[in-house]
Amino acid sequence: MKAHYEYTLLRGVPSRPLALDVGALAHLALEAKLRGRESYAAVDDYLSTLPPEAAVEVGEAWGTISPSVALWTPPEDWEILGTEVELEIPCGRHTIVGRLDAPIRWNDLLWHLQHKTLAAGVPVATFCEQQRTDWHEIAYHAMLREAMPTEIVGGTVLNIIRKLSSKRLTESPHDALIPPQYLPRTDALVSEALKDLSQLIDDIEAGSNGTRRIYKQRSACAGPYRNSLCPYKQVCDRELSIESEHFVDLEPRYTNV
Repeated sequence: MKAHYEYTLLRGVPSRPLALDVGALAHLALEAKLRGRESYAAVDDYLSTLPPEAAVEVGEAWGTISPSVALWTPPEDWEILGTEVELEIPCGRHTIVGRLDAPIRWNDLLWHLQHKTLAAGVPVATFCEQQRTDWHEIAYHAMLREAMPTEIVGGTVLNIIRKLSSKRLTESPHDALIPPQYLPRTDALVSEALKDLSQLIDDIEAGSNGTRRIYKQRSACAGPYRNSLCPYKQVCDRELSIESEHFVDLEPRYTNV
């Protein structure tokens, strides 16, 4: 149901979670570094597009990781093949599109680089295993394999930057930098995940065109302590209409959707 509201009807709330804006700024700064630039002009441009109050809040949050981002440099044994590369793959009767942070060559294999900002208390090993089997990351793996069929794709490499307390960040900003995490995958894992994705997309399409009921994942809607963060919960509870002024029209996430 959430996918239907957000990606089919393109209706959502006007505010964005702070973490999304901070992550966007980190991606812009790290992309500049991958291109061999030290300028943060793209960060300043992004902040200038936000409403003044939001720009201040996002700027303050960005300050909690920007010293560590400034210290990060790509490993010398990476061959960077591009940045923000838009690719797509067929998936059943549909097409999945995405934008890779960067395809790189390392250890004679291709890897999809993903930048991640991570809360200080999240175990890295647990997070990496979740990312190794994540549909999103597996789709990127498949896109890279489709785009460069003569080479072998190793998997995903995560560039993780921790979100530290201001005290710890001031004392040792290097502590936020986690060594590259290489997450290999088998072809069998990728193939099975693409089958699951194809089925999921078919289900979403069937719900959107009315040939089957759109289901709600009620345990997620309610939240573990009745504290759901889903912006559409009041719609599902019939307290609001998706067409009400509470929601605004969203832009498609990718240019060719």
